Amino acid sequence: MSTSTTVSPIHRLPVELLDAILVLAEENAREMAEEGEHPPLSWMKIGHVCCLWRQVVDSNTTIWNDIVAVNPEATRFLLKKAKRPTVRLEIAEDYNEKKKDELFAMLQERSQNVVSLDVMLPVDLWMVLWDEEATSSTIKLDSVETLVLRSPMSINRIILEGGRCPFVVPLLKTLSIVGIPLPSIRTILSPRLENLHAYGGPLVFPKNVQESLEVTPSLEYLVLDIPVWGNPVAKNVHLPNLQHLELYISSSVGAALFDWLNIPVVQSLELKIRCTTVDEVEDIFMAISPSLNRWAALGEFTRCAVYQESLKSIRITLDDSTSSTCSGRQLQLVLKEYRVGKEGGFLETVADALGPMLMPINHLEIREMAPSTPESVGLKRSLTGLTFWKMTYGSEGPRFSLLKSVTLNNLRFRSVRLDSSKEDFLSILLRFCQHLQSEKNIKTLTVRSAAD
Repeated sequence: MSTSTTVSPIHRLPVELLDAILVLAEENAREMAEEGEHPPLSWMKIGHVCCLWRQVVDSNTTIWNDIVAVNPEATRFLLKKAKRPTVRLEIAEDYNEKKKDELFAMLQERSQNVVSLDVMLPVDLWMVLWDEEATSSTIKLDSVETLVLRSPMSINRIILEGGRCPFVVPLLKTLSIVGIPLPSIRTILSPRLENLHAYGGPLVFPKNVQESLEVTPSLEYLVLDIPVWGNPVAKNVHLPNLQHLELYISSSVGAALFDWLNIPVVQSLELKIRCTTVDEVEDIFMAISPSLNRWAALGEFTRCAVYQESLKSIRITLDDSTSSTCSGRQLQLVLKEYRVGKEGGFLETVADALGPMLMPINHLEIREMAPSTPESVGLKRSLTGLTFWKMTYGSEGPRFSLLKSVTLNNLRFRSVRLDSSKEDFLSILLRFCQHLQSEKNIKTLTVRSAAD
């Protein structure tokens, strides 16, 4: 009976099962109270409730399919009950070396029915696992299709470069790494892989990315949220099945990486651009604009949404608002880490770079931070008017020739100076209204004020 209570956390049990357990417990407690017994001392009745609990749990096999591996014996018991479980293995800094070995040995022993494994280890333990001399055998996971490898902090690329990845995962389809160097997991990459996510790792060289993608031609979903630095490569990489691409760009080298990716069929494209000066963002867009415009030319965008996510982050989304399904193309540009107060120059640069993509836009939406956002409390500046003006008007006149509707969300009516401009927000809004009167195409203006 001691092992039957070591199931997954109680908050993961289905609501109907919890209801049944609580009803039984309450009924037994009431009966014991009426008989003058102290509930905790009536072990027979408590045991009866536990037996009923176990019967219900044993009959519902899905309960066992989300397992947190902490104790080797308890985990072995849970894996015997489960059919196709997801296992999460998390070892803290004060881990026990023997327990770690037992957990991995047990996982390998029962790996034939584990379909998803999430491993979170401290940095020093990752170093031990990757040490070729210290690792006497591989960790073979025969049935795992989804593997997540996480480190609480980014591991230096050089630390793991000399060792080998101990995992052997022949059926792997989805791989996510957090804080793990991309070059260190090359041995588990294969043509079978469909999804690759790399977050928060140390900087890598373009050749590392190229080598990883050349052995994974079947990728459908690719996220490279890691800095790329060094000499760019000129060789194109073809990913004929790729549907979603997410890239982190912090330099012209990262921008060049986007340029040599062949992405004609990509439906969803997200570029996270980290830049601190307008010159940096100009250099990046100069590098990516040709490929970006070639890709965008394959389908028109009809909606543009500009969201202020924080004081140092703006997200620009272009998509097809007329599409009734999610199959339409979508482009997301995220500007991050820019200097506060310099939004105007960044927005103008991006709008200039997008060029032809903005011509067919018929709906523009601009949204500032919600009043509930901590950064927005006491905010003295309003970005809505500035954003609208920089996005809609260029040196040669209006950018949107087909604009029909405009939505302004979380609007803050403040007469304050914006971006060193001689005009304040209210005067910009007035000019905007005058523009609406002169444009016959624009039929709808929606303004929602921020309640702060």
